[in-house]
Amino acid sequence: MSISPLIDEMLGGLQPGRLVEFCGLSGTGKTALTIQAIANLLVKDPVAEVIIFDNHGFFPSSRLAQMLQGRLPEDQIMGALERVKICYELELGDFIRSFEYFMAGLDGMLPVKLVVLDNISYYFRHFRSEEVKERVRLIKYVGMMLRRFSRMHQVPVIVNNHLTATYLLHDNPESGTRFTPFLGDTWTGLIDYRVTLSLVERWSNRRRASLTKTTTVPKGAVTGEFAIEVLYFLILALNPI
Repeated sequence: MSISPLIDEMLGGLQPGRLVEFCGLSGTGKTALTIQAIANLLVKDPVAEVIIFDNHGFFPSSRLAQMLQGRLPEDQIMGALERVKICYELELGDFIRSFEYFMAGLDGMLPVKLVVLDNISYYFRHFRSEEVKERVRLIKYVGMMLRRFSRMHQVPVIVNNHLTATYLLHDNPESGTRFTPFLGDTWTGLIDYRVTLSLVERWSNRRRASLTKTTTVPKGAVTGEFAIEVLYFLILALNPI
């Protein structure tokens, strides 16, 4: 399954049974790459189903429709979009229950070929400092749940994650900051691949991608630049479930 030439070279394409994370600050292309992967799948496979778990209610479905224009006949675009199901779950507990229900009923569904969790960091944003153990437990549970599903059904899972600023020296603002993945080492140990994205320059559609976590020996590039498609937003509702 293809994403983009550079990312395909890094990962060998989007492989069945793998948990892939796109990580970066806002505006670095995480959602754009995800939409590109969905569009490529819908064009290539006329029966493939895609499940998107969206926790903020703003997944840009209009951008997906625009990406399909010119790649599919006009009379096939709506049918392709109907094969994309969006599940809105705003809280972590609701997402876990919904995903477990989805896993239990998958055998009776049409062929699901890709699952997307857009912005996993949103679910863990409100944990207080005294809740570290519970936060780590839940991160591990969610990661193992996603990985188990991906392995069992041989379906790739894309997860988008943010970066967070941390001090180079603990609790010392004057030491400077660095950006690290929001969910920490527990989550990093559960994913198969992490592609970290950044801006090449401000107000440009150029992005830099680096393969910063892999469970296999890289066969191609581990860093490079690519362009994202700049698309206008339209109002379009896909299929909430």
